[in-house]
Amino acid sequence: MDFNADDIGYVPQTFGHSVENTGDMDLIFTEMFKSIHFHDLSLSTWVTHAPALLVTDHLRISKETLKALPQGNSTIMPS
Repeated sequence: MDFNADDIGYVPQTFGHSVENTGDMDLIFTEMFKSIHFHDLSLSTWVTHAPALLVTDHLRISKETLKALPQGNSTIMPS
């Protein structure tokens, strides 16, 4: 889903999501949770722990591609 300045989005609980700034201005992103507990689940963690058939069908990749993906959490932080 694409958003513009001052938009608010909602992601239902248990739905995966990611955020990508596709514009040419800085993105200020605030995420709020209903729970006091936070748990980050990277895409690498999800694809390596979910059933292989679910991942290959959902992402439309081969079993070989799935096996070649990184096995650990790869957090990317701005420099």
